[in-house]
Amino acid sequence: LGFTALEFCISGGNQLGNFAIDSTTGTLTVATGKTIDFEAGPTSYQLTITVTDLLITEFARSTSMTVTIFVLDENDNAPEIEPISPISITESDELSATPFSPTELVNVLFSDVDTTNSFAFSILSALGTMQATGMQSPVSHFTINSEGRISFTEPIDAEVYSGFALVIQLSDGIHQVTTPISIVSVA
Repeated sequence: LGFTALEFCISGGNQLGNFAIDSTTGTLTVATGKTIDFEAGPTSYQLTITVTDLLITEFARSTSMTVTIFVLDENDNAPEIEPISPISITESDELSATPFSPTELVNVLFSDVDTTNSFAFSILSALGTMQATGMQSPVSHFTINSEGRISFTEPIDAEVYSGFALVIQLSDGIHQVTTPISIVSVA
């Protein structure tokens, strides 16, 4: 007396077979070989779970309930930086003026299908190509802000540098991606 034998099943809402239920315990899981992805959708599922008392066979009793499963987004995709074509600049008054005022060079555009990220930009390397020798050396002429805007931080002298090569990194907290930027002519 007092002993019951229950059987659990998914009786609705599982047309794609994404979920499985242990018929004895009622534990609901993602089915073997299936994946649930926020970006691929759907972002929620409504399943009908039915439990049947098997001990009373001639008067089998069962009840059903709806369970809503919400899929949360996680940072499982790397951001993508849009390609940046080589940039040509000239030694203009604003790039060689005294006092110097920072001048925006380019805005690094990117996308990320995840919705849960915060982003950080950094300059991994900045090299200037020497006009006289063609050799490259590290420079500190550039900065990048939190929105991906690259600016000159000091005057550019076309008699010293013929161009620059930057490597920019974008991080979403888990994934890091980089892109090169070439500044091809300082004339």
